[in-house]
Amino acid sequence: MRKILLTSIFMLLMAPAAALCADNKTEAEPNIFAALEQGSDGKVEQVIDPLTVKLRDGRIIHLTGLDYPDYDPYKPGPFSVTALNVLRDFLKNQIVKISRTKGSKTGRITRMGHEIAHVTRAGDDIWVQGMMIGLGLARVRTEKDNPEMSAEMYRLEQAARSEKVGIWELSAYAISSPEGAAARVGSFQIVEGRVKSVGMRNNTTYLNFGNNWKKDFTVVLSAQSRRDFLKLGINPMDWNGQAMRVRGWVGFFNGPVIDIDHPEAIELLDKEPQEKEESPEKESQTKASTKILGQEKPVFTKGDALPDANR
Repeated sequence: MRKILLTSIFMLLMAPAAALCADNKTEAEPNIFAALEQGSDGKVEQVIDPLTVKLRDGRIIHLTGLDYPDYDPYKPGPFSVTALNVLRDFLKNQIVKISRTKGSKTGRITRMGHEIAHVTRAGDDIWVQGMMIGLGLARVRTEKDNPEMSAEMYRLEQAARSEKVGIWELSAYAISSPEGAAARVGSFQIVEGRVKSVGMRNNTTYLNFGNNWKKDFTVVLSAQSRRDFLKLGINPMDWNGQAMRVRGWVGFFNGPVIDIDHPEAIELLDKEPQEKEESPEKESQTKASTKILGQEKPVFTKGDALPDANR
């Protein structure tokens, strides 16, 4: 595995950031960080852990968008140790560019006072988060206040998963089925399945992935989350029969549950909801069509009336 990782790292370092673009047109490549605001550059003094970088000017940067499934600050697993070593070799004494959310009130500073950002090495414009995901050392973990770059990160994660690179070699870190979610309560997980029914109670929306909502896997959206989705033209009540991939912390309440508070935590795996189960062959075809929520323009145009979010 170490040989595969080192080979992958070498190939990635040889490629410019522009390689993230699918075509090779002569005009200037689109800026993949356009949704972010550029902060002040800095020189890396120390990589504290796989999620934290200290700059020479004293700033401490939290690398947003990443989840290391075997990371424990007291007893890190082999992938986390490899990630730490890769980051130290890649960033030590390097000038880096800092890209942060444009929202000035939230999403910029952690409770520890660390800056939340995407980081790019200035010398060759290699995106650190993209590198770690592409190497299969980390998986995507978007946050409500830092949803940017999710489409790009999901694409890199999908490529690493398809090639069974890094964590994706091991069944312990594979995407869970709704039936398998109960065994993973108390951890961050990716769960994939088809919604069997959609319900609402006390203005809370429930996406049920089994026939028995009292014990099967459920995705929960609070009243506020539903209102936020509706403002983007996304109505969770339309998802009966929809195949999707969701990620978040698996809790337990009448079975395993994931609370979703932002659209980017959901990937729709086919274009239209299916009222009946598909055959395995057709199911695999629909999964190839993935839509990242929150990354498109709102369905409603100016002057359109939004659905009543308080129903």
